Parts: sequence; structure tokens; C-alpha cells
Amino acid sequence: MLLHALILATHGSQVLRPSLHLNESYSYQIDSVERDFEGSSNKISRTISQGMPVQVTAVKSQGGITSVRVVTGPLIVRGRSVGRSKTNSFEVDMTNAWNGKPFTLVGVIFPTGGAKMGQTWTAPFRGSPPLNAGLTAIYRLMNTASQGGQKVALLSVDVKGDGSCRTRGGGQLLVGLADGIVRSGKLQFDIAYMRPGSGKALVVNSHDGLEYTIKPLTTRLPLGM
Repeated sequence: MLLHALILATHGSQVLRPSLHLNESYSYQIDSVERDFEGSSNKISRTISQGMPVQVTAVKSQGGITSVRVVTGPLIVRGRSVGRSKTNSFEVDMTNAWNGKPFTLVGVIFPTGGAKMGQTWTAPFRGSPPLNAGLTAIYRLMNTASQGGQKVALLSVDVKGDGSCRTRGGGQLLVGLADGIVRSGKLQFDIAYMRPGSGKALVVNSHDGLEYTIKPLTTRLPLGM
């Protein structure tokens, strides 16, 4: 259970306002399980399991703009590293909800000025394939907690996307109360691939199930090429 070993303590005046510390790395891994189903049935045709490490480091800050380095990978498949890691750099406005764009996988975009206890807000959501682009998440700051001596915030997440690829899902995330970086969590999705039916209606042609389990990492990732 996500709340296992957490000490919950609600603080009505607490505001979740992320601020990254220079040259400090924040690392987590997304373990995903993808299940392909036959047509619109619940019969599984294929299962793919893999892990994606993510490391975020703030390398420079000037005039309210923070330069962030994000290292992803290499993929972990059956306990072994596959391929190489990849490094990207982003310029992030920490005072303006991180520019309104998630720069990490499952990264949370916060409202300008921070989020208060019980507040609900809508922001873009970014995942890895088979999740499609253009997804939207509704977040709610549910509680604050202590985990391993660190203060974290518990968020509920409701993800939605429509069109030829219809996505429904969500779950819960724990993020650092001071920095807003994901620490751990559990998310589940159903991804339906649509096709034209009678009239203008779309019907399900096939669908996938996807589960994310996010866990903290203590090792530093090598820089990608």
C-alpha cells in the first residue's frame, strides 16, 4: 500500500511550492507492466515489463530560471540494463508552475504560487509509450507525510485523454514537499484504440493495460550520450 510506513500529518496552512536545490540529484525509477489485450476482450496477448530510471539535477539558477538536467535510462529489462541513458536539459521557471510543461516522466506540474491542502488543479501529464501525448491530469493535494525522515505530499491523480486513442487512469503519487519531485507512487491506465463505428461514433478496436510503480533510487545515474 502506498501509505505503508508513512506518518500522516495534515497541515491546513502547508503550501506545496517546488524549489530545486542546486547540484542536488533527485532519482526515481518507473517500473511499468504493459498488457496487450485481444481486441476489446480481456484476454492478454502479450505482457511487457521494464524499468525506467529518472534522475533530475538543477545545475544553474539565474534570474528565477533554473537549468535542469534530466537523465533517463538505460532501460532495466529482466534485471539487466538495455541500451544507453539519455540526457536532456531544460530551462525551468520555478516561479511560474515549471512553464506549465512536465519535463520528467510522471512529473507533476503545480499551480502558480503552489498548491494548498485540499486544492484541486488541472495540468498536462507526460508518460512513456504506449501512453499518448496530449494527456491531462487532475491533481489533488490530499495530505502531507513523513517518509524516511523526509517530508512528502500525497497527491491523487486522475488522467484522461480522448480521440483515436482514449486513455483513462490514475492513482496516487508521493512528491517531495520542498522540491515537488516524485518519490514513489502507483498509477494504472486503460488505453483504448478506437475505430469508426456506425455513424460518427467511435468504438474500441483494441486496448492495453498499463501499470506504473514508482520507487526511489539511491544510486547516481551515468550521463547519457
